[in-house]
Parts: sequence; structure tokens; C-alpha cells
Amino acid sequence: MKLCPQCRAPKPSEDFSKDIKSKDGLNRLCKEHFNSYSRNRYAIRVAGGTWKDNGYESREKLRDVIFAAYGNICTCCGESERRFLTIEHIGGGGARHRQEAGNQYRMMLDIIKQGFPKDKYTILCILCNFGTRYGHTCPHQEINVPQLVAGIGC
Repeated sequence: MKLCPQCRAPKPSEDFSKDIKSKDGLNRLCKEHFNSYSRNRYAIRVAGGTWKDNGYESREKLRDVIFAAYGNICTCCGESERRFLTIEHIGGGGARHRQEAGNQYRMMLDIIKQGFPKDKYTILCILCNFGTRYGHTCPHQEINVPQLVAGIGC
């Protein structure tokens, strides 16, 4: 029996891969968690990063890959400034997806794994994203944005 630090439960030795570098000759993680760890490392490499990148750099590389797949532009108002862009779950469910995946990073890996389905996700700027929450209509569709911006004097 060996304890997997991810499962936090003792498992039989057969549930661990061999590792000649370790003292007991078994991998630190059980096969299930080691496979998940390996898939994440592979997805990061596919996104153009290395598995040694810190979390922020890896997340930003995954965001770049997803934004590129969806056109790098808000589908509602045409905003292209990357700092304002967000991943929108069409029909809602973003919080649930993030919770089921475990965190934002794994959620983005899941979107990549699904093959960037156009019917489930799109790119919106933060204003359009917040404007469409709870079934509301986007403010860009309700008013003429260029007139509004011209009136403010931005």
C-alpha cells in the first residue's frame, strides 16, 4: 500500500507506475493522477509553452491559443484589445464549467481538448460579457456605441 498525495488515500502498489529513481521504486502519483498530470503537460507544450512555465505564463499561452481559434475579436462589438477579451460560454454555465474542471486553467485545457466548438464558446469583451449575464441584452445592441463614446469625450 502506498499513499497518493493527490488522492490522499492509500492504494495498492499495482496502482502506481514504476520509477527507478524513487526509493520504493514506484511513482509518487497513482497512475490516474500521473496520466492527468502528463495530459496537462502535453497540452501546455501544444499551446507553445513548457511545463516549467509558471501558472500565469501558462494560462496566458492557453488564452492566446483559444483567442486565436475564435478570431481574437469580440463577436458582439468588434473589440480587439486583448486585455478586454474574455471567453464566453454560450447559454451560460461558465462558473459551473470552471468548478467541474477544477480551475480556470483546466477549463481552458478542456476547451482545447473539445476542439474549440463554435456552438459552445465565443469571445466577448468584458462589457458585452457582463451585459449579457442573466439573460440580458448586450448594451452594444441596445444603443449606438460610437454616439455614446463621442458624447463622453473619450
